[in-house]
Amino acid sequence: MLITKIHRKKTGITLRIRRKGRRLSHTSMQTVRYAKRQMKIPMVHDGQGDFIELRQKERRLLRCPLIRLQGKVDSDDVWSLGPAIGIYALRHRAKGALFGPQTKMFVTLIQLGRKLGADIFVIPAGHLGHDHSEVLAYRYLRSSGWRLMRCPWPDFVWRRMTERPVTLVSILDDEEKLLAKATIQGVLPRSCCDKWTIHTLLTNEDGIPDYVPDTILVTEFDQFLPAIASFGDVYIKPVRGTQGMKIARIIQQDGGYLYRDHESQQSFEWITNDRELLQRWGQQLSPQQGFLVQKTVQLMMTRFNDPFDLRYLIQAVPAKPAVCTATIARLANSHALTTNLHTGSRAVTVDTVIGLLHPEDTKRFVKGVQTGEMIALLAFQIVQKKYPSLVELGVDIALDSLGRPFLLEVNPVPGRKMLRLLDSRLRRLSLLRVLEYAVWSTGFRA
Repeated sequence: MLITKIHRKKTGITLRIRRKGRRLSHTSMQTVRYAKRQMKIPMVHDGQGDFIELRQKERRLLRCPLIRLQGKVDSDDVWSLGPAIGIYALRHRAKGALFGPQTKMFVTLIQLGRKLGADIFVIPAGHLGHDHSEVLAYRYLRSSGWRLMRCPWPDFVWRRMTERPVTLVSILDDEEKLLAKATIQGVLPRSCCDKWTIHTLLTNEDGIPDYVPDTILVTEFDQFLPAIASFGDVYIKPVRGTQGMKIARIIQQDGGYLYRDHESQQSFEWITNDRELLQRWGQQLSPQQGFLVQKTVQLMMTRFNDPFDLRYLIQAVPAKPAVCTATIARLANSHALTTNLHTGSRAVTVDTVIGLLHPEDTKRFVKGVQTGEMIALLAFQIVQKKYPSLVELGVDIALDSLGRPFLLEVNPVPGRKMLRLLDSRLRRLSLLRVLEYAVWSTGFRA
């Protein structure tokens, strides 16, 4: 069942829903639901079957947009329209970029959604309110751009939070708990997004532990030095953190330490003793912020001595096993601390990396990429088993100097910058897969 016609009259805009079948009297009433809002509308009949008309008044009360929506007949004979898909994100104040760097991506999602028969709107933090039948959100209109309006409570939410401003933490905590209870979420719950929780989930399953570097959780000062001593050469990163911030590398050497953090300029600092190291780094540790101490993986390098690792974008597809939509290499310079794009690395294709390798490394690299994809798919499978509505993960895999793959971390909210820089078609496909899975998971057909 679909909205089959949209036509305009002097009395307003009419949406027409048609269902072939038995002939009903002109006085019959049909319950129509859009997300969590519903109302009874008179059923009428013509030579082609029974149908109802959603005029401007009905659309306004249902918070229903003027687009071709999907439809279905529920078991209780309620006609449902949808789905209503909400993107939960931060609103930025920058002129022309309402949602910061993600604004263009949201516009593309909305345009793709119209083709799939889905209503998509962006819910800024702080706009959920207490009425669980509607939200205050932004729809993107071809004629007038972004408009703030009352929208239905979403059937499906895709949370796109890449930061948590201190002033909004309390609001975000409350709203994210509310969304977790009241709608389908395509991302991991906030409480399960930290690196240690994901690490624990993955390493408790068969098939993954052999590919994960040795890792220790540090939450107190007296755990810090023993953790470093266990591995000798480590990376330290916050349990909650993105874009390479607050990451440090520490190498135990000759009674002292070589130290370098994300603010260092291409060189290590020599630290002579434990006390100095604790003073230099320990100030970052707090009861609210734990850190992971992870044994360093000596990355495979190009023939120009530039290190790199791999990002796999793994996505769910309706009624089938997950797929790897994209594999992208992150190429750093020889002095870089991390391969994050925000610290100066660049995204390149796998074929580009092959052209930069020593010939003797090519076979090891190709095999490592293939095994890395297997690990990334398995990681997604493990996480999705616990969170069935999960739509995607970004999985970071490092290849060591022998081409052996290691799972460094999992990103619950992978960005699209690398895809945008390399292949706009893959970027579009990655967004389409998110929407197809959202439509399918709400009971409508993509």
